[in-house]
Amino acid sequence: MIGQALEKLNRTACLLKDAKQERDERIVARRVTQAHDDIHNIMALLRRARAKIHPKKDKSVASGVRAKSAVFAGRQEKTNNNLKKDHLKKNKKGKVVTKAASAAGSTKHTHIAPWSAAIRRARRMMGIQGFCAVGGKSRQGKQLCKTAKQELRRSQQSDAR
Repeated sequence: MIGQALEKLNRTACLLKDAKQERDERIVARRVTQAHDDIHNIMALLRRARAKIHPKKDKSVASGVRAKSAVFAGRQEKTNNNLKKDHLKKNKKGKVVTKAASAAGSTKHTHIAPWSAAIRRARRMMGIQGFCAVGGKSRQGKQLCKTAKQELRRSQQSDAR
């Protein structure tokens, strides 16, 4: 195959040399176009030869930004961190995450859930809408923090009973 490519390359070189010697522009244009087509065919031959020598490897390990989604969809077997499909799940937003990370997030959220509920109740009681920094420099933020702490204490006392 490579021998054929070299023969065509020699023929193309001869065509271009003859084109330089010609005076008629149409003949020169025809020969240059033919040489261009020959070079295109030679490159295709060389690509095919290279494909036979170096076949594509079956890529079963996913890497990159969308690695987890590729594994979850079944396009590849595992990520480069050895996460397989049974280690992955979709979160509420639809993003593919590991089950361990999801469980860790859930347990961490249980620790702050009472505080966030107290903040919600305090905001509703004070009639605050929009952004307000809790415990910030503003009077409203300080008052919100104080009210939220009181709400948290109330809810903890009612849970203890």
